[in-house]
Amino acid sequence: MTKAKKDETIPVEASFKEWRKDSEFMGEYEALEEAFATAELFISARGRNKRTPPIN
Repeated sequence: MTKAKKDETIPVEASFKEWRKDSEFMGEYEALEEAFATAELFISARGRNKRTPPIN
């Protein structure tokens, strides 16, 4: 895995590139694909309609 120096950030793309090499990670990632797609639809719709999530 990519090591970061103190106060240095690691781009998510670099981390994901490493994680994709792990078959267990990819199995779990693919299992959640439908849930993420559904969430993306809701988030996009709220953005198009200029709505924010309800505050409890």
